[in-house]
Amino acid sequence: MASFSLVINRERQLTRVQVHGRVTADELIGAIRSYYDGEPTDHVLWDVRDADLTLLHAADVKSIEMETLQYADKRGTGRTAIVARDDLGFGLGRMFDTYQELDASPRSHRTFKTIEEAYKWLFQDR
Repeated sequence: MASFSLVINRERQLTRVQVHGRVTADELIGAIRSYYDGEPTDHVLWDVRDADLTLLHAADVKSIEMETLQYADKRGTGRTAIVARDDLGFGLGRMFDTYQELDASPRSHRTFKTIEEAYKWLFQDR
């Protein structure tokens, strides 16, 4: 079972979601719903470096992506970054990014291997 911790910085309009443990698609979808049911920030950083993503498959990534599209009007035009430590996490993140591009998401999405790269991209135009 996974755990999720959120750190919200209202000044920077950033939510950092840290995922720990073995995570399922249903748990990720639940975390997404909880995030959007609150007061979402413009930018989101999903830190899955400490998550075990071995239970996720391509169909799960598509389901997660479709869930996020339902909430497209609840956030500004901010960006979403995913940070993954290993090739599996990075590949799943890139798959999510590609699905978002194909479905013409109103927000930019990108996957990184370091937190520093993600922060730089999230705030590069500010």
